[in-house]
Amino acid sequence: MTKKTASDKLRKNPIEKANPLSRLFFWWTLELFKRGARNGITMDDLYTPLPADKSETLTDNLERAWSDELKKLKPNQSQKNDDNHTTKPVKPSLLRAIIKTFWVKFAVMGMFQLIEQLVLFNLQPIIQSIIISYFQAKNENPMTQNEALSWAVALIIVKLGITLIVHHMNFFGQILGMRLRLACCSLIYRKSLKLSKTALDETPAGQVVNLLSNDVNRFDLLPEFLNYLWITPLQIIVIGYIIWRSIGIYTLVGYGMLFLITIPMQSYVGMVTGKLRDVTAKLTDRRVQLMSELIAGIQVVKMYAWERPFNKIVTQTRSNEIKQILRSNNIRGLYSSSSEFTQKAMLFMTLVIFIMIDDNPINPEITFQVSIYYSTLQLLMTIFFPISIISLIQSIVAVKRIEEFLLLDEIERKTEALTIEFFKMSKFDESLQKKVAPEAVVVKLDKVSANWKIGQLPPTLSEVSLKINGGELCTLVGPVGSGKSSFLNLLLQELPIGAGTVGLFQFSDGESKDAKSQSGFIQDNPEMKISYASQDPWLFTGTVRENILFGLEYDKTHYQEVTKVCSLLRDFKHLPNGDLTIVGERGASLSGGQRARVNLARAIYRRADLYLLDDPLSAVDARVARRLFKDCILEYLKGKTRILVTHQLNYLKQADTIAVLEHGSIKHHGTFDTLIQTSVVFNNMLNALKKNEDENETEAVVETVKEQSPDKQETEIANEKNKFFRRAKTRMSQISIRSHDSYKFMVNEDADGVDLKNTIPDEVKSEGFISKEIYFRYFREGGGIIGCLLLVLMFILTQVAAVGVDQWMTFWTTLETFRPCIQSAGGVCSGAVRESNALINNTILRSLLDSDGLLPAETAVYIYLVLLITFITLSMSRARFLIWVGMRAARKLHNQMFSNLLQATMYFFNTNPSGRLLNRFSKDVGAMDDLLLQFMIESFLILIGVVGILVNIISVNIWMIGVTVIIGIVFYFLSFYYLRAAQDVKRLEGITKSPVFTHVSTTLNGLTTIRSCGKDVQITLRNEFDRYQNEHTRAWYLVVASGSAFGFSIDLITCIFIAVLCFLLILINSENTFGASVGLAISQSLVLTGMLQHGVKQMTQVISQMTAVERIIQYTDLPKEGPIESSKPLPENWPSKGRIQWKNVYLSYKKDDPAVLKNIDLMIEPGWKVGVVGRTGAGKSSLISALFRLVDDGLEGQIIIDGVDTKTIGLQDLRSSISIIPQEPVLFSETLRYNLDPFGKYTDIEIWDALREVELNNLALDQWVTEGGTNFSVGQRQLICLARALLRNNRILVLDEATANIDSRTDALIQRAIRSKFADCTVITIAHRLNTIINSNRILVMDNGCAAEFDTPYELLIEKPDSIFAKMVEQTGPSMTAKITYEVMEFHNQQTNLSLN
Repeated sequence: MTKKTASDKLRKNPIEKANPLSRLFFWWTLELFKRGARNGITMDDLYTPLPADKSETLTDNLERAWSDELKKLKPNQSQKNDDNHTTKPVKPSLLRAIIKTFWVKFAVMGMFQLIEQLVLFNLQPIIQSIIISYFQAKNENPMTQNEALSWAVALIIVKLGITLIVHHMNFFGQILGMRLRLACCSLIYRKSLKLSKTALDETPAGQVVNLLSNDVNRFDLLPEFLNYLWITPLQIIVIGYIIWRSIGIYTLVGYGMLFLITIPMQSYVGMVTGKLRDVTAKLTDRRVQLMSELIAGIQVVKMYAWERPFNKIVTQTRSNEIKQILRSNNIRGLYSSSSEFTQKAMLFMTLVIFIMIDDNPINPEITFQVSIYYSTLQLLMTIFFPISIISLIQSIVAVKRIEEFLLLDEIERKTEALTIEFFKMSKFDESLQKKVAPEAVVVKLDKVSANWKIGQLPPTLSEVSLKINGGELCTLVGPVGSGKSSFLNLLLQELPIGAGTVGLFQFSDGESKDAKSQSGFIQDNPEMKISYASQDPWLFTGTVRENILFGLEYDKTHYQEVTKVCSLLRDFKHLPNGDLTIVGERGASLSGGQRARVNLARAIYRRADLYLLDDPLSAVDARVARRLFKDCILEYLKGKTRILVTHQLNYLKQADTIAVLEHGSIKHHGTFDTLIQTSVVFNNMLNALKKNEDENETEAVVETVKEQSPDKQETEIANEKNKFFRRAKTRMSQISIRSHDSYKFMVNEDADGVDLKNTIPDEVKSEGFISKEIYFRYFREGGGIIGCLLLVLMFILTQVAAVGVDQWMTFWTTLETFRPCIQSAGGVCSGAVRESNALINNTILRSLLDSDGLLPAETAVYIYLVLLITFITLSMSRARFLIWVGMRAARKLHNQMFSNLLQATMYFFNTNPSGRLLNRFSKDVGAMDDLLLQFMIESFLILIGVVGILVNIISVNIWMIGVTVIIGIVFYFLSFYYLRAAQDVKRLEGITKSPVFTHVSTTLNGLTTIRSCGKDVQITLRNEFDRYQNEHTRAWYLVVASGSAFGFSIDLITCIFIAVLCFLLILINSENTFGASVGLAISQSLVLTGMLQHGVKQMTQVISQMTAVERIIQYTDLPKEGPIESSKPLPENWPSKGRIQWKNVYLSYKKDDPAVLKNIDLMIEPGWKVGVVGRTGAGKSSLISALFRLVDDGLEGQIIIDGVDTKTIGLQDLRSSISIIPQEPVLFSETLRYNLDPFGKYTDIEIWDALREVELNNLALDQWVTEGGTNFSVGQRQLICLARALLRNNRILVLDEATANIDSRTDALIQRAIRSKFADCTVITIAHRLNTIINSNRILVMDNGCAAEFDTPYELLIEKPDSIFAKMVEQTGPSMTAKITYEVMEFHNQQTNLSLN
């Protein structure tokens, strides 16, 4: 309802109601330019996409064609099976699908472009020759003035026809390119929703972002130029025929020159461009992937002080990428230069051979007719034809890359014998079917083997047989990497079945003969719903409620029940806007426990038949975990089949059945009592638990619960809730993120009246014209002041040489035209007095004249040749130098942006979604590297060429100075109005692109969760993606429309300019005007039309693409952290002891925000083990932020380590001196060695020793780690983080809830390593589980940002029974309290004896 209203407010596209005349002359865009000049363009001013431009419609059409291509695989496979011999596979072709979908529109464009080129373009030189003939000697010219004026009008009409066709085809071509891009983008996204887990692990998010940013952009230019591939050869034949009629066989001279220059170059480009694009794309993929990983794990990178190695690897990748782009741009620069000198070289060779060798007569009509045709051929062969080749090759490379992605393995939802019993029943009695209600799901696995990678040994799951009866709670337990998560993925059909049978039954118990005879995946109810809660909580940018509902309808009663049993109600009270508070990307504004509970609530809210819960209890503290288990899993889901993965073995006794996994196999299966009596391994696990788990007294806990009456239980739970919840805001609660990047499914009625204001600014958008400083900065970075002056000088000299070539060609043509007449007359030629006086005894060339007072033909040719060679040399040097300047600027600006990003504050990362940052490093950097230089070379060369043309025209008719000035003023105002609107639109285009990337990145991170929610959610997400694309289309459509309207206006002005020139030449002083000069003026003005609009269009593209540079420069001046390096040398081996003193420390994450740490005053002595406890949001993680100076601006007071105030030293020295094992282990897509030692400080032996300590010595150091470390289990990732800490061997170690997500065995391993390897170190442990910190020297209890208690466990528990810590211990239950008390007493006695000794 709300969405519909919002949609109605959007502006309708005025082209829908525009009349034919308005469409023809682009008048419908006037309102846009007026609004842009008045107030600038905002998102509200953008028009809704036309029905034909909507993402969903376009993608559906392309998807149908692609599906037809995919069908070709199936007959081929069946033929292979039937005939028992291999046939050549028919590979589906995305190119064929695209052609099938869009060929009609390409053909229509081709017909119009054919008329423009073959008819209208070729009429121009013929009409021009007729007009020139009017200016020849009067006794030879019978044409009247009125006839000459009529031919001038005809010339203008032809020019106007060309102008209309060119601009409408450019407009339609770019829109067609946009449609192709939209369809491919959405097709990529739809495919990403189906990717198998294996394919997903091998496809980094950066690669997908690069496909959606750089690769698909290749389609934008393709339709505009593609038809020139077949039009160009036709035009070459037609023009050849016309020129042959004028100069005969000498036509071959010009054509020979044309092909000599263009064909070798185009052959070279054809071979090299595709290869370069392919190599460059892979390097760009890698760089964007590294950036994606860096942004995701930036906090860990900062705490490890790994900025330098990351900077090195990204800079190296960027350097390799720049080398390939430089080669590509140099080729493009050579092309651009050739487009300048090809026509001049062709004309030179033709005239020299035509006049000098065979002594043929020449006249201006022939010379300038040939000149115009050669200009047309130059335009086609050096600009349009090469661009069409490059666009086609680059597009084919892009299509192949997209095709490879589209052919990646998909998740196979193969369901054999879909409804074994259910459909049988329906055959007999449909009414009976309606009466039979599905029962609780029976899960049955029979000798199932499965593997993530085909052929990998040992397999992920091996010979798994298990039956879970309907309505049972089954707990899966086992060590790290045993296959528990893979088991759940098997039931979700994420993990493909290699052998055996997996059955989910609701209408039978799975024991029928039909069921037993099937293999693969069996499901007897197609409507069965499975709900899944992932191990790593997945949240997206949106409200808490949107994260829980995830596309489902809001049922208030059901919602309140779910949030109550998931212990979220009290959290809602303390969030700024309750459950309508907006959480940041990846749930940045919530604590780890809150994220886990929201993730669980999403799974519970879905009314499902089977619940798969992957370790949801590990991220919350013991009391909350017990409440979740009892209220939610045991009671609320009672009667439903539940499979719970857990490392907290104290809940096992309350489970109906237990499965123990080890090395991918189920070693033991049964009830708690059965396993206690029969399984030695299970008993060993429980015994290990007694030593290592904080809540191992399972039986006692169960008995305690049983002994309590229901009333007492409720009272206790209520008391626990009151004690647990407190009024405090979480670390990021005040930085709720609201942007275009959120998944916004619906607006609920309860949201009315709630203030959902942004607490951070939207993406920075400059307004008005791009500042001159941006241009100065770009060229300053590229070449410095001297380089820029040299570049300007080269442009001026090249253009002087170009004008010299044209003027000399005109002079020589006149000379050769009248030479026979002058020589035969012995002086002045009758009927050509003016020409004779101008040519005889030229004072400037006096020393070179012959006896007749004329310049010898050979001398004229040599001067012509010297001028031409000078021009060619300068032209090529200028293009090469401009490219060098541009690439140097691109390299330096990228490195500055990246360096600044590495040093940016954590607040910046927390308030900017990853899509926004990735957009800078993918689309904007791609535009700066590739598009900007391409447009800059062309526009600079063309516009400086226009100046030369105007000089030539004014030299013929001085009255054109006034016309040029007037038209220049009109042109200035047109440009002003256009740029005011165009720059705003281009900025909006950049901003509307960011949400597309964020949406894709977020989707890939939560793919398993998304797919587990069923097809409805996937369709909703597809629609969301299409909506984001349509938002981008709103901006892009206006970028194209405004550019086309402006280009059309420029050409209209040049048509008027040509009209005025022709009329002035004919009407004013025509007797004193040479025919050759007229030919020069008109031929140059005709070139001016297409040339100026193309140059201005390219210049506006430069200005548009400079917004990418502007956006990059914005990120070169981000708010930075404190100094990286220390100003003074630190004491040797600092810190040598590990003493940490906190003096009156306050911390707030944002200026004017309430402090999250308040007056912390502590002294931690060397070697102390300090346990930090406190409820969610009490300030535990903020202590780490303060210690590592992650929030420098909001930090007050002193933190002193071994006598050094941490504020006085560099961040590199501080952070590299403290080791941390973070709550969420972060690994990067590099080798295992790099992940352990990115600085290369340690030997292989030292690294192996560290791995041996954490029992990971079966890994290889050169083993590649996939993005996010997905080829390791969570526990293994945590052990790798421990190995990092062991290698660094610092005196201070911080554990941030490091053992929350791992099993008891791995926890024990970590605790043992800490006790042995960090015995003399200061260790600060933040923990939920009290057993991990109960033997600490001190316990720090955080409450509402204050250090509420800081003392020994003995003092807090025994001496102060009313302490907060004592109450926390008491809440664990009588048995646990007794055990903890006993351990505290034991530890106290040990410490007392040690001190006495």
